[in-house]
Amino acid sequence: RPPFSISRISRQSLFASAPRHQLSREVNELESWINEKEAVASSEELGKDLEHVEVLKKKFDDFQKDLAANETRVSDVNSMARRLLDEGHSEAPAIVEQTEELNSRWGTLQDLADKRKTNLDGAHEIQQFNRDADETKAWI
Repeated sequence: RPPFSISRISRQSLFASAPRHQLSREVNELESWINEKEAVASSEELGKDLEHVEVLKKKFDDFQKDLAANETRVSDVNSMARRLLDEGHSEAPAIVEQTEELNSRWGTLQDLADKRKTNLDGAHEIQQFNRDADETKAWI
């Protein structure tokens, strides 16, 4: 049996392509997850009263925990891509493009989340002030 049979070569190329396919799958899953989370992070709903703002802040705290948990996944994808690039993978340009796009989308999501947090904190302060003012008026 020749050392380079077609089945052996096919098996070797299959094993060589597996990490690339895993990278693509992970990137696609993360991009899908980012699409879902962008809707939450870009929400402009600030609540109509203090209780409503506090509910929104609680939901946003859960969102931020989810964001933090998925940061590890993004790091893992970048490590996987780096390994493939270090090994001189034949699809290096596509790998670079795919990971740069993912990292850009991740950065945008983090920026949206920061803005949302700032807006909710501001809304909370305003609603707290309104509540305090109402209580002071009632006391007077």
